[in-house]
Amino acid sequence: MQDVDLRRVISSLIQSEIVSSKKEIGFVGPDETLRADSLEMLSLATRVAQMFHLHEAGVQEYLVSYRTLGEWVEVVQFALTKGTGRISFQTSGSTSNPVICPHHISTLEQEIGELKILFRQIKRIISLVPSHHIYGFLFTALLPAALEIPVVEGRRRALLEMLDSLEDGDLVIGSPFHWLQIDRTAPSFPPHVAGVSSGGPCNDEVRLSLERKGLRLTDVYGSSETAGIGYRQGVGIPFRLFSFWKHTGKDSLTRHLPDGGVAEYSIPDQLNWIDHQTFTVSGRRDGVVQVAGMNVSPELIAARIKAHPSVAECAVRLMRAEEGERLKLFVVWEPELNSPSDLTSHLEDWLRENFRSHERPCTIAVGTEIPRNPMGKLTDW
Repeated sequence: MQDVDLRRVISSLIQSEIVSSKKEIGFVGPDETLRADSLEMLSLATRVAQMFHLHEAGVQEYLVSYRTLGEWVEVVQFALTKGTGRISFQTSGSTSNPVICPHHISTLEQEIGELKILFRQIKRIISLVPSHHIYGFLFTALLPAALEIPVVEGRRRALLEMLDSLEDGDLVIGSPFHWLQIDRTAPSFPPHVAGVSSGGPCNDEVRLSLERKGLRLTDVYGSSETAGIGYRQGVGIPFRLFSFWKHTGKDSLTRHLPDGGVAEYSIPDQLNWIDHQTFTVSGRRDGVVQVAGMNVSPELIAARIKAHPSVAECAVRLMRAEEGERLKLFVVWEPELNSPSDLTSHLEDWLRENFRSHERPCTIAVGTEIPRNPMGKLTDW
């Protein structure tokens, strides 16, 4: 991996930590000093060391003494070469506590070997996703390094500006949420512009519309735990397993590793097998939904909201298609409250302070009891 690609990943990880901690920390370029106090430096260094397993190369202490992004890249490059070659990705924590998912660099490069063939004609990558998540790491760090092509960071640009800058041979890396917004905005695409979507199902109507405008979209199916499992190109076409995966059981897959070994993985989604290589996805078994390309558990969000002292009961669910693409909330207030009329605005403020944007319900309905059917199951409102 080139320094420029690794720098992109580490910068993305640092920015995510800054946002989550709500700190204003400057880190502009590879040779500029990271403006953070000792405690903030320790927190950032810990996350970078955890992701790249620096302790396995014995270099984890160097990050705290180094103050520039360029120096951190040197430390990580050394660890990848002299250490065990492992990298860990962290799930978002929106569906449960964050989970650390370790991978060996050789298994990720195994996937890149197949992605290189799929995208051998591309000349440039436009990234709309974080590079420190596994999807972004594969497509905005390893793939451009393997193809020796540049990457443009699209997240810091206005959508119209990004679309106007597209050129012949570009590959745009996004989520279903991004593709919905792009479809609403872009009238057409230059020749030979392609896209990749991952992180959840992309609406078939959106796919068809994008194809009519000249864009070929590839869906990649996988997770932080497994990396990429399969891909599809076109509406109504099933996913096809990458060659190193094998369907071995109803809820499991076996991966053939580069060193000749095998590993078995359980799959959280309901897969419908057409033959031993192709499948469709019916949805998750655990009730998790997609908001802006992120996995979110409405049940977990509701449990957190119920901890608010004014809330007696609540329910959270995904909006209907005509309502939007976010979560919505139904609240029953505590009965002893004397003046509940202004509680909704207070709760909205509390949600903004305590939930990330993809976790936060955008509409609040209020009633005396949670909507349920005669069998007691939650119903829509």
